[in-house]
Amino acid sequence: MKASTARRSPRTTSNERIGRGTSNKTTVHRSTITGRFVKESTAQRHPGTTISQRV
Repeated sequence: MKASTARRSPRTTSNERIGRGTSNKTTVHRSTITGRFVKESTAQRHPGTTISQRV
């Protein structure tokens, strides 16, 4: 997505850069509103405002 789109919708979008050396073995969940990591149960209750990714 474009950076301008993310700026217009900060509550529902997330931007980040992934560095080298990630193993893509561990799944983490993050709130798109606050940017903080959340538990899997929280991510399941709020699928519209959380993202899950492998790092």
